[in-house]
Amino acid sequence: MEWKKLGVIWNSEENEYINSGAMIPTPVLLPETNRIRIYFSVRDKQGRGLPYFLEVNSGDPKDIVSLPQGPLLTLGEPGTFDANGAVVCSVVRISESIWYMYYVGFEIPTDIRYRMFIGLAISRDAGLTFSKFSRTPILDRTSNELFFRCGPFVKFEDSKFKLWYVAGSKWIEIDGTTTPSYDLKYLESPDGILWGQEGETLLAENSENYAYGRPWIYEYDGKPHMIISARKRARQRYELENYRSNHENNWSMQEPSLVPSLAGIDDSMISYASVVKVLNNYYCFYNGNNFGETGICLAQFT
Repeated sequence: MEWKKLGVIWNSEENEYINSGAMIPTPVLLPETNRIRIYFSVRDKQGRGLPYFLEVNSGDPKDIVSLPQGPLLTLGEPGTFDANGAVVCSVVRISESIWYMYYVGFEIPTDIRYRMFIGLAISRDAGLTFSKFSRTPILDRTSNELFFRCGPFVKFEDSKFKLWYVAGSKWIEIDGTTTPSYDLKYLESPDGILWGQEGETLLAENSENYAYGRPWIYEYDGKPHMIISARKRARQRYELENYRSNHENNWSMQEPSLVPSLAGIDDSMISYASVVKVLNNYYCFYNGNNFGETGICLAQFT
């Protein structure tokens, strides 16, 4: 797929409480209203993210038709897994009114920089408001996924919930900087809440990539495709990789779908892409430099 970049469609204005940015755009198509609702997270001055949403015209996603609403969640109590951030990554429509939001909670311990685990929030009014399912994560630590079980993308199909997520147990040092390392994993669940112990590894740390971000699975040309952020050892930045499914969870890499620009809003990083099909048009929402500091960016398949 070839994508034409259309620039930033929205970025928060920096003020006393909110830092500029809009992290991890997570769109949900609303065909009944000809809108796309985009969930995302905004960081405060302490770097703690909380989820919001806005709506755009599905025929022209540059046209914002509903200004941001939120925050949709609050920070957890001190000592809980989401006390230092609750960042939305995936939203699933269970029924007309009940929606599940899968988010990443940030915890800052004293011996490592942070830990990240997956939480669940439930809406009973079609995604307008959410309440946390539990004060604890639905994917907590295991012996092999000790510090990170995060970056979830969830689909409900074939009468089961399918979860692609990233997980890891170590910090590594690259060019004098300590940074987390994690692999892409896969799990299934009958109810979207109980997921079992540890996932199947789909993409592992290797000589080129040492970490992955939230993936996105979509259909194109009759086959599942995955677009995912991969953190590169050589360039110390996230770049996007595109994969096509041969069967089930067997993925083969395709040509890069979106690459950093030579200058501008995404010249040092491109990440957290999501794809929506509207009629015959494919739209990609993504983040540019500094983990979404430049806002929600848009590209269109050409």
